[in-house]
Amino acid sequence: MTYILGDSKINSGVYILEIRLDKKIKLKHPKFLNFQLKAGFYYYVGSAQKNLSSRIQRHIRKSKKLHWHIDYLTSANETSVTKIFILSDADKKFETIIAEN
Repeated sequence: MTYILGDSKINSGVYILEIRLDKKIKLKHPKFLNFQLKAGFYYYVGSAQKNLSSRIQRHIRKSKKLHWHIDYLTSANETSVTKIFILSDADKKFETIIAEN
């Protein structure tokens, strides 16, 4: 796993997860019936106003309560988080700017 633009000791900021999907999967979520993702790399942009390290560690764990939409992808055995880009102390609105571009 690679941390870029930050380290694991920061408390808040915006982060980007690079998620590798080894083979095509169908997401098991009530809102995404029959939604399939092809093998490849996907990027998830998130933010944490506190406990950033804990938030990222949660995304990496396979075993977790499925709470956020991204949990359905990151908990799949066919996926792995390969890189984490951390923008320490970035304003939460920067999350939207990144995601829209």
